Amino acid sequence: MTEKYLSFDSLMSAPSAEQVEQDVDLPGLGRVRVRALSLHEYWKLQESAREKGTFDEERWQTLLLCTGMVSPKLSYDEAWRLGEKGYGLVARIIRAISDLTVITPLGDITQKAVDEAEASFRGEPSESAGVPVGGDDAL
Repeated sequence: MTEKYLSFDSLMSAPSAEQVEQDVDLPGLGRVRVRALSLHEYWKLQESAREKGTFDEERWQTLLLCTGMVSPKLSYDEAWRLGEKGYGLVARIIRAISDLTVITPLGDITQKAVDEAEASFRGEPSESAGVPVGGDDAL
């Protein structure tokens, strides 16, 4: 069977990152709206988080918040100040931005992205490192 491959124009018809949005419920507080990052934005933010020579996780998360939040839109300083709130609150927003960023144009998260996110969340090495990731009983 011969597969038909997508053309460049077909690929370009996929929604832009700024169009991939999602509401995030924050229990007891309300709702915010986030969006996906484009490939260019992702790498620009990665570079910015390394501007002092090593990767600055706090800067990275602040950049994710000020770039990926749609409503409310946050300045860098506001996103930094949000980091003073509970870890769970801020992590829920960051996770939503990250999840949207790795979703395929058809709205499916790749299994590899799910596996890597779960391993990262649990602090476990991923299968790509040659060590199997534990199941639910590893929690």
